[in-house]
Amino acid sequence: LHALAENKTIPASNWLNQRAANGEPRNAVIVTGIIALITLTLRDLNVLAPLITICFLTTYAFINLVVLIEQGLGLVSFRPSLRLPLWLPFLGTVGSFFAMLVINPSLSIAAILTLFIVYSVLTNRKTFDNPGDVRGNLFVAMAQWAARIATDLPQSEARAWLPHPVSPILDNQKCRNALELAIDIASPRGSIKLLRLGQDPEIEPKLPVLLEEIRQQQVFCTGTSIQIENRSGGLIAAIQALQGAFFRPNILSLGTDDGFNREELAAIIAAAREAKMGVILRGSQQPEIDFLGGINVWIRPQKPSWDIEIAQKEGNVDLALLLAIRLSACHNMQIRLLTTTSTPDERPLAKRYLQSIVEGGRLPKGTLLETFEGSFEQAMQSYATTNVQILGLPSPFHYEFVQGIINKTTGICLFVRSSGMESVLE
Repeated sequence: LHALAENKTIPASNWLNQRAANGEPRNAVIVTGIIALITLTLRDLNVLAPLITICFLTTYAFINLVVLIEQGLGLVSFRPSLRLPLWLPFLGTVGSFFAMLVINPSLSIAAILTLFIVYSVLTNRKTFDNPGDVRGNLFVAMAQWAARIATDLPQSEARAWLPHPVSPILDNQKCRNALELAIDIASPRGSIKLLRLGQDPEIEPKLPVLLEEIRQQQVFCTGTSIQIENRSGGLIAAIQALQGAFFRPNILSLGTDDGFNREELAAIIAAAREAKMGVILRGSQQPEIDFLGGINVWIRPQKPSWDIEIAQKEGNVDLALLLAIRLSACHNMQIRLLTTTSTPDERPLAKRYLQSIVEGGRLPKGTLLETFEGSFEQAMQSYATTNVQILGLPSPFHYEFVQGIINKTTGICLFVRSSGMESVLE
């Protein structure tokens, strides 16, 4: 009882943790004696025997389980004086759980559930602050083991696709738009990688502050500082280096106001394409997404076939639609698919094409489908309202086209380029 109070895991821990002048934990001993006396008054100790046995078996089971995991992962820190074969802790784990179920199944299940509930509560209370806590390292070792297994298995990145954007942060950059977009893209199950590029890590914005702001949004985030004068070259090198990581970013989130000139933007986007990384380029000085009415996704006309599979190979429809789905879920916004036609005869084909995208991509209910007879420039003027505009990023990169679209609209412009690894149909 005194040991539990030392870690503040039970009520009245401060009182129970007190010691007498001779060093004895007198308060804890008194409470333990009272509990023992109350137990003895129950007379029939056979009623308590199964409970006590299950408590001991639960302890044995989890001790064997921890030994099995640590020895099985081959951790260097696990060097017991008496090394046992791996099958022995496995047999101890299975045998303990089996004996618990034989003695009293309902009580055993209740004990295990109680154990996990108490652990969850104590973890949320940040009770375990011991610097020697090995849980984090144990999970890292298990993740590394799982990664080695996964590399030998056939993979379909499109089916298991989750957004993992990487966002560069430069010295003195007003990065609020960058962070808000990254959080919208990554939440709730993705992750964010921040690259702090500059010569002085102490200049605002500081990386630890940015990481803490993102983590408060319940989004997993990591970051690193790169002290370099050539910031575009540093970002390109980072993109290339990150491709060797198992959990690598798959989206590069950039802004026309991030501090790169047009030549640097073109080189960075080309490097991302070579690394099979999607790109999202946002416009500068744009309003917050929460105040906008809807999301316009511009779909390139697929004449004459109007086939979504051809559009996936030739365009950026996959990342554009996946981004729209993410933003729609985060801000409860309606999606509108837009495409242009040259003649009235093309309108039924275009409508069916957009409908096939909605059905195949399982877009949210209420998604609007609209066609516009005329050029893309004319259509953009008709829909240049306070909406989120999602368009394909021209290849090769055309800065004048991007800036021209931004100047014509009053909402947020997001230009996307698919990596070829994502699929809205999966």
